[in-house]
Amino acid sequence: MLESKRVLALIPARGGSKGLPRKIIQDLGGHPLIWHSIQAALGSAYVDDCFVSTDDEEIAEVACACGAWVPFLRPAELAQGGSKTIDCTVEGLARLAEMGRH
Repeated sequence: MLESKRVLALIPARGGSKGLPRKIIQDLGGHPLIWHSIQAALGSAYVDDCFVSTDDEEIAEVACACGAWVPFLRPAELAQGGSKTIDCTVEGLARLAEMGRH
């Protein structure tokens, strides 16, 4: 919490990667790469929830196993190589609001 406000960490993690396929779930130091981001968020004194925005079911499963919250998959059109992070952020927050969360 920060000044009586709940803080949501959003981690964008699309499935497609041109350089290193599936890099977000590849092992780095004994854990999937995404684990490091999730643990940093969850370890923050200011973050209340950690939400991963992804279009990929396997990434969603790994993220959940790492302690993040993945209530839905991101639309494919927001997970292309040229997609902007702000667009997936706005879409994710809108969907969370529809669910009555955040």
